[in-house]
Amino acid sequence: LTRGQKVQRALEKLELLNFRKVSVRIYVQDARRYYSFILTEYTTCELILNDMKKSGIIDPDKTTWALFELVHYFGIERPLNHFENIMNVVESWEPRSNNYIIVKAFAQQSSLTLLGGVQQGDHAIQGMLYFRQKKSKWQKGVFRLQGHNMVLVKDAGRGKQEAKEAHYLTLTSSDVYTPFEPLRGAPTRFVFGLKSEMPMQMFEKPDEDYVKWFAVPSLESLREWLLVLRLAKNQIKFCKVLERRAVETGAASDCEKPPAPPPLKPLVGNPADPRDAITDKKNSDFAAELVTSINKIASNSRHDPSALVKAMEQGGVD
Repeated sequence: LTRGQKVQRALEKLELLNFRKVSVRIYVQDARRYYSFILTEYTTCELILNDMKKSGIIDPDKTTWALFELVHYFGIERPLNHFENIMNVVESWEPRSNNYIIVKAFAQQSSLTLLGGVQQGDHAIQGMLYFRQKKSKWQKGVFRLQGHNMVLVKDAGRGKQEAKEAHYLTLTSSDVYTPFEPLRGAPTRFVFGLKSEMPMQMFEKPDEDYVKWFAVPSLESLREWLLVLRLAKNQIKFCKVLERRAVETGAASDCEKPPAPPPLKPLVGNPADPRDAITDKKNSDFAAELVTSINKIASNSRHDPSALVKAMEQGGVD
């Protein structure tokens, strides 16, 4: 093939990727210092962290770095899993919101990786929680995590041994956050919230209903609830990653059985099918190298199409 033909084929491959770009500021440890990054729809939190370490923005020898999403209006934050698509996080924010991404130390950083944060099986927990019904009204109740649903256990009445269970909310459309400043009126200092992932305008009283607040009596209890809830939520998040890869590649996805251990590289094809093992490995290696190259180039504001074509050619596209 002539160089012109190679360039044309590379451009056709690039067009198939059809990646979008968005610029975002990532703050370092506090809101005083930040760096701008260009994200694509293939940019994971792990890629950003690795880039920040290589660039000397954060200490590469420190192993506890994590990206956090801060939702300023509600005063809450959550650590982002390494496999999460950071562009999806940014695009999920409400219009004109004052949210931002920050990198800082997180003692449970290993729980954000695929190996540490995505585990098979049901994650169950039950215990007494304070839960907020209105801004200044808290009640006690026994809650159980059943599958991916938070269930409120109610006594059936005097003289009856059975208890009634009422569905309270689902992790399918909620995520786990903690306040970065004390929550006014909370019965204890140990608080967490389950924030809806649906648009805020769908709620009649978002100040009361958009974040469901819970409080526990001790720090140990808070850590236990956060761990189990995040493990359960991560199953849902990783299923969405698998489903997205399946749509992109035309492969089947089985979210009932997450792979063990989950691959660290972008998924291409169906990794559960041994007949495709060789092809999948080649495609996975190519995809990983290509996405890394594209993200590096896209992070430079002076990139041009010829540089992207060069990256495609270096990735093995002839």
